[in-house]
Amino acid sequence: MEMLMENRFIDRLDRNIENMKILVVFTGGTIGSSVNQDGYFAPDKRKAYKLLELYKRYRANSHAAIPTPAGEEPMFDTAEPYTTLSENLGIEHLEMLIRCLEQNLAKDYDGIIVTHGSDTLQYTAAALGYTFGNDTIPIMLVASNYILDDMRANGLDNFAAAVDFICQQAGRGVFVSYRNTGEHTRYHRGTRLQGHPAHTDYLASVDNLFYASHQYGKVIKNREYKECEDALTSPVMSWDSLRTNVLWLQAHPMMTFPKLDGNVKAILISSYHSGTINTASNRWNVYFRSAAESGIPVFLVGAADGMSYESTRGYRENGIQVLPKMAPIAAYMKLLMCTLNGLDLECCMFKSLGGDLL
Repeated sequence: MEMLMENRFIDRLDRNIENMKILVVFTGGTIGSSVNQDGYFAPDKRKAYKLLELYKRYRANSHAAIPTPAGEEPMFDTAEPYTTLSENLGIEHLEMLIRCLEQNLAKDYDGIIVTHGSDTLQYTAAALGYTFGNDTIPIMLVASNYILDDMRANGLDNFAAAVDFICQQAGRGVFVSYRNTGEHTRYHRGTRLQGHPAHTDYLASVDNLFYASHQYGKVIKNREYKECEDALTSPVMSWDSLRTNVLWLQAHPMMTFPKLDGNVKAILISSYHSGTINTASNRWNVYFRSAAESGIPVFLVGAADGMSYESTRGYRENGIQVLPKMAPIAAYMKLLMCTLNGLDLECCMFKSLGGDLL
C-alpha cells in the first residue's frame, strides 16, 4: 500500500517535452539481454536499442496511461561505455561509467538514464550518488527483472518512469526508478537502496522511504521522505581495482573471521536486525580490538536508533564505531570510495553525501 502522498503533482517546468534532451547510457544487464540458442541469458547489443523502440511505441499506444502525439517525446542520444552482466561488475566498470557521465554532464542534457542489471544496481547507484552528489541533473538508473521479451518484465515501466521524472524536473541527483510486482513504480535515492531479499527481485529503500512514486504518467512526491543536504563535497575519485581494501562481514552465529593483513584498510560489519552483534564472544572481541590496535577502523551498520541492548556496551571498548542509519550497501561503497582515495574515514562516514544518511 502506498504511503501518504502529497496531492499535488510535480509538473513540467520551463521546457516542453519535445524540447527535452536525454542521454541513455547502455551498460548491459538483463534489460539489455536476450536468450541465446543454448538457453542462457547474455547481453545483446540489439536489445539495448530495442528499449527505445519499445518506449516510442508505448508513448503512442492507446494502452499507455498518457498517450503522446507523434513528435511530442524527448530527443534521445545514446552511449555505451561497456556491456556486461551486472553480476560481473568491477571497479573498472564503475570507472568507465563515471568517466562517460562526467564527459556528458557538461552538455545540454536535461537528464541521463543508465540501463543496468538488477543484481548490482544498488552498488552502482551508491557509487554514482557519492561521485556526483545531489546537485546535478537527474541521473536515473533503470533495470529489468526479466528480459524485455518476457511479459513479466518491468524494464519498460522503469524506463518510462525515468523519462517522466526527467521531463517533469522532479529532482536532482542520482535516483533509481523501479516497479515491484503489484505496486506503482517508485523512485529511490541511489544511496538508500537495500539489498534484494533472497529469491526475489523486490527493491526498497531503507525504512521504505522512497523519494516519489509514478502513477499514470505523473511523479508524485512522498511527503514522508526527508534527507539532509550534502555535508560533503563529492571528491575527484580514482578507482583502482588493485587497491580495493574494505572487508565486509555479516554478523551470524559461529562465524569464522578472515585473517587480517596489510591489505585491509577498513572493516564494515552488518549487524543483526536489532543493531546487535555478539559482544559476549571473546573471539569477536579479540578480533575487533586487534583490528583497531592495528590501525584498521571498524564500522558497524544496522544499529537501531533508541534501542540499547546489553550487548551494545562492548562496541566502544572493542573499537567499533556505529554508523548513522544508512543502507549497508551504501556504507560499503562509501568506505570503498574513501579508502581508495585516502579520505578521512571518521569524517566522511558520519557526514551526508548524496542523501545517504537518514
